[in-house]
Amino acid sequence: MKRLAAFFILLMVGSATMAYGDSFLEVLDEVVQAHPEFNAAELDLASSQENRSAKFRNIWAPQLEVRYGTGPQWYKSADSEVDTDMTAEQFEARVEQRIFDFGKSTAELDADKFIIEQSKFNVDMVRQGLIMAAFDAILQVQRAESLLKFASQSKENIQQQTKMENIMLEEGRGFSSNVLQAKAQLAGAEARQISARSDLDVAYAKLYAIFGDRVNELNLSREIVFSKNLLPETLKDAIAIAVVENPRIKVGHYRSETLRKKAVWEHRKAYYPDINLTGRIARDRDYDGAPGTRHDDSVMAEVKLPFNLGLAGSKYKQVALHNAEASERQEAATRRDVIENTKIAWHRLQTAKENRRILISKVEIAANFLKLAQEERQSGRRSLLEVLTAETTLYDAQGEAAAALTNEIHSKIDLLFAMGRLTVAHMRGAVR
Repeated sequence: MKRLAAFFILLMVGSATMAYGDSFLEVLDEVVQAHPEFNAAELDLASSQENRSAKFRNIWAPQLEVRYGTGPQWYKSADSEVDTDMTAEQFEARVEQRIFDFGKSTAELDADKFIIEQSKFNVDMVRQGLIMAAFDAILQVQRAESLLKFASQSKENIQQQTKMENIMLEEGRGFSSNVLQAKAQLAGAEARQISARSDLDVAYAKLYAIFGDRVNELNLSREIVFSKNLLPETLKDAIAIAVVENPRIKVGHYRSETLRKKAVWEHRKAYYPDINLTGRIARDRDYDGAPGTRHDDSVMAEVKLPFNLGLAGSKYKQVALHNAEASERQEAATRRDVIENTKIAWHRLQTAKENRRILISKVEIAANFLKLAQEERQSGRRSLLEVLTAETTLYDAQGEAAAALTNEIHSKIDLLFAMGRLTVAHMRGAVR
């Protein structure tokens, strides 16, 4: 009964979840940052940043083109009967600097800027997903350990009851049917213990898959306690946070903005010219039948407009606009999904809190009944079957209470995830 009392105290601790404090959060943050999926998202972000930087340089930095050629040339002009046979050389250096392009480059670079923002929030989305998986693995371990503990207690109690029945049978005060009932109940308890141990092994396998050797740095026997200010007070507040901070919505928003800018870029690229300043130095030696070196240097402004007579630019613009519209509709669907998930997480949390309160009472009642049934069994007022049934009822109640506690913790984490606030930075100082 002392073990049961300790269990009651555990369940009655405030808004219990797992409390490790900032040290746990630091380990979690480091594990997430070393995860391959997170590394891939960060590399994608770095790639988009480098791509925009390279594109900016390609557009606005001067373009240098150098050409050199040499070889025999046989030349005869129309007004001369003399053929020339000389080794000709040509050299040309051309520098082109874009001066103005009517906003084409601005639209293109703005699109890349939104791609970078999209990648940033994708990194955040991956980070929160990994944190969610980490908490899920920890909770599975704690729940499996609780169930194994209850199964072991049940087995020990039934073993004691079986010994007592054997003694009574040997003294002529018991019945062999009672002994068989006790052995059957003991076999069931052993099966539950084996199943619980298997569940614990699976849970630890998932935990090691995320934390690796750093599992040893986690104090899994302690609780996690969320401070009251970590979660909103009302469902309305939770939804308001989710539609602003959830990274899925942010990713969709910047994807749509990117496609809108690409439509602008396609239009300007098709119908607006480039104005460039070009400088050219050319040297021809023994070329076109003229011995010696000929100089051809120039500096000029240039207007250039590659124009497709099939109006392909308009088609590309329509493609980009259709993609943008599709993205916006997908963004609206994501927004509805986020709001729905927030509502579900909120209602599940309220239900989990109420269930935990009720199931704690159920455990207390079942424990008191078992204690009385065992005492009445000693005086002959209870059958062995009644005692064993009470034992099974208590085990089931303990398992339900442990599951309810896990569900409440999970519901809090689900709500943070739905709002986009399942981050180490947000939980630092609020988890202890």
